[in-house]
Parts: sequence; structure tokens; C-alpha cells
Amino acid sequence: MNRKLFTTYDSVLLPSYIRISNVGGDLSVQTSELAKLALTIWPDGRPCTIVNYWLTDQALNLTGDSITTYASQLTHLIKFCHNYAKNFHELHDQDIFDFVREMKKPKTLAGKIKISSNNQIRQILKLTLRFLMWFQNSKIYFGKTVLIGTVDINAQITITWKHSSYTQARYIHHMAMPSRNSPIREKSPISNEVITSLENCISIDSTILNGREAPPRLKNYITDYLYERRTFCLWIFKRSGLRPAELTEIPVDENRDHLAAGAIFIPTKKTRNSKIILRTFYLSMSEGSRVARYLRARSDFLANIRKHGGIVSEPNMFLLTNKGQQLNRLALTKEFQRLVTRAGYINQKVCMSMFRHRFITKEIQLYLKEFSRTQDKYDFSDEVLFQSILKRIATKTGHKSIRSLWSYINLAINDLFIFAEADELIAQNNLYTEGMQLSASLRRTTNFVARRNKGLADEILTDLNNFEALMKRLFRKA
Repeated sequence: MNRKLFTTYDSVLLPSYIRISNVGGDLSVQTSELAKLALTIWPDGRPCTIVNYWLTDQALNLTGDSITTYASQLTHLIKFCHNYAKNFHELHDQDIFDFVREMKKPKTLAGKIKISSNNQIRQILKLTLRFLMWFQNSKIYFGKTVLIGTVDINAQITITWKHSSYTQARYIHHMAMPSRNSPIREKSPISNEVITSLENCISIDSTILNGREAPPRLKNYITDYLYERRTFCLWIFKRSGLRPAELTEIPVDENRDHLAAGAIFIPTKKTRNSKIILRTFYLSMSEGSRVARYLRARSDFLANIRKHGGIVSEPNMFLLTNKGQQLNRLALTKEFQRLVTRAGYINQKVCMSMFRHRFITKEIQLYLKEFSRTQDKYDFSDEVLFQSILKRIATKTGHKSIRSLWSYINLAINDLFIFAEADELIAQNNLYTEGMQLSASLRRTTNFVARRNKGLADEILTDLNNFEALMKRLFRKA
């Protein structure tokens, strides 16, 4: 039985220091609040104190979900040391080779065979070596020999220092580190075919994806809202390439007036600032209407929840649960994976970050096409041009530095040549999909109209049938 070896906590108060009064001897405790803190345990249930000490130290300078990622990655080291009966200070070079070999073994998870990619193993090993370096330099290491260091100091674990070819960031390298996977394969954008399959699964039956029975008097309201929420999530992922954690924290109040100006405020995650930074993402008139439509569905849902004795206060975030509470990132991820499974992508990698890869790749291609149109050529050796393009994209995606965007250049160029002739067909298919989704949404609205005016509802349904038939003829759909 696999046991989760870490837990994440929100809004954690920790003592920073204790002051004793010189007069009365009273204690005064100063506290610091951490947005998130993750703590780990050994497989036998004991707290992994040394790792927790490091995680707490790191959490003081982190925001977002980075600390959860760190904890998750270090559980690989925790399991390895537990299974091989090793303490951290006893690790040697051979243990690092064994550690990498263990991570390469296929694992069975929920009926699926999971194989870690070389890039995943590299990230885990980099963090492991970084943690061991911290452990050696901390006041809790009392080893008699050097635990980790370069070859000239005769350490138990021999490392070298290298720089990333993509970001130029300095990192610790060990001979056991596997070679990097192709960045094109690692950052593969989600395909239009997969997006269409996911959208169709939402249209087939929203209530099945809910997984819980709702009170009969609220079932229709919940079903309608979940449909709007799920279609909106896929749309905004596709349109903006935002991070899942950013989607779950888009504020409502800050966007009501801003939306009328043709833009939306998106919180930028993965920064070192404790204060949330909102970036402006500009929308067309029709895109602004799409966001407004979701907000109307959200307001109607909350009104009906209150009408039947539900929530008292309204969360200030865009996405809500079926009980009217704020939807967190973990719940969003689980729901997306249920949708992926329903669409039939069992052993194929489909995740929300692939929408981000798609958005960045498409943006680079659009800029390159525009440059080609105005300059009548592509100049793929013009680094100044690429820097200019990536700086513009970084303002949309919330990247602090363009260094992490460089790996998308080759991906965008390769796809530009391979799929250039298919662009028009893809655009037509997207228009058809959006039209049919709008029709499906209107059909659901017609169900409410029919309760009060069946004649009017029948007229609307007739018009919708004609509209869908026209769409199929226009786009030559069978």
C-alpha cells in the first residue's frame, strides 16, 4: 500500500524569536506567517525531522506551490533511505547511483504503469543534492568526513558545478545524473484533437463527472454551473496559458470593472513575493463576453444556493465548488484528470501545463508569421528578434525572466513548418467547436425557459436546430 509521505498546510504561523523582558521576565513571541508549509514523514510514520527543518527554512522565501513540489520530490530520497536502511550522513557515490536506478524502475499507480522521465529524475536529483549540501552546512550535521563536495576535497558524494544550457542557472551535477530528454518532447503542447475530446466529454454528461449526489432541489442548478465552470476552465487555459494555481486565485471583485475595459487581472504565481501580483491580460470583445457569461452563471448559481439555505458569504475567487466554496488547485487537478480519463487518455500524458506549452508555442509562431509578413523572410539566427518576442510573451504568461522561455523557440519553429498548411483547418475547427458549445449552452438555458413558456422554448429549440445544421454545412461536418 502506497502511503503519502508529505502533507501541505496553508497559512502556518511559526515563532520567529522569543524575547524575555528585563523587568518582569515576561515572554514575548514574534511570529511569521507562511503561505504554505509542507512536512514529511518516513514510511513507518515517524516525522522526517531533518527534511522538515529544511522545508521550513525554504518556505520562508517561497510562495505558491513550490514548497509542495520540494516535499514531493524529497520523498523519493526518504523512501530510498528507509528501504536501504541508510541515514543521510551515510550516503556515498554508489548510493546516488542506486538512488537513480530505483527512480528509473516502472511503478504501478492506480492501474497505470508510470515511468519517470530523465528530466523528472534530473530535477529530483538536483534538489536532493541541494538538500544534502544544506544538511552538510547546517548545525545539525556532525559527520566526521565531508558528505558532499568536489573531487579535490575527498567527499563521500562527489559533485561538480554546472550551468543550465537553457536558463544559465547554476546547479549541482553528479555522474549518476541521466541525460536530458529532448525539450520538445518534455514541453509538448496539448493537441487540438485532445482539446476537442475533452470539450466533448463535458458536453456528454456533466453530472457523472461530479461524483457526488446533490440535493434534488439543487441538482439542476449545480449541474448547470459545473458545466459552465468546466467549459470556462478549458477555454481560459487555451486562451491565456495561465497556471492552474493562477486560475483558482483569479479574484472576482478586482475583475468586474476591469473586464469592461477589455482585460482580465490574473494573479502571477511562482514569484518570491508574498504579496499577490496581478498582471493584465487583454481580451477581445467576444472574449470579454465569454468571461462575463461565466460570471453570470456563477452569480446565478450562488443566488440559488443562498435561496435554499446555502453559503452566507461569497468567496472572492472565480471558481467555486458545488457547495459554493472556493475551488482549490488540488480539486481542479483531480477534476481535470477525471475528465482526461473519461476522454480515454489513460496511458497518454495529458495535463493542464500542456495548455501553457501550447499557448507559448502558438504565440511565438504568431509573432514569427507577422515578422515574415512584414519582412518577407524568416531569420532564425536573429537573437535580438527572439528576445523581443519572448519579452512580449513573458508579460502575458507572468514569467519573470525570458530564460525559461528559450526552449520553446525550436519547438515553435519545428511546428511552424510541419503544421503551417493545417492552420486554417484548425482555426475553422475551433470556430465550429465554439459555435456548437454555444448552442449546447443555449439548449441548457432553454430548459429553464420551458418551465414558464413552453411555446417560446420550442421556438428557440427550432432555431438552434437550424443553427447547428447551418454550422455543419458551413464547416462541412457530417
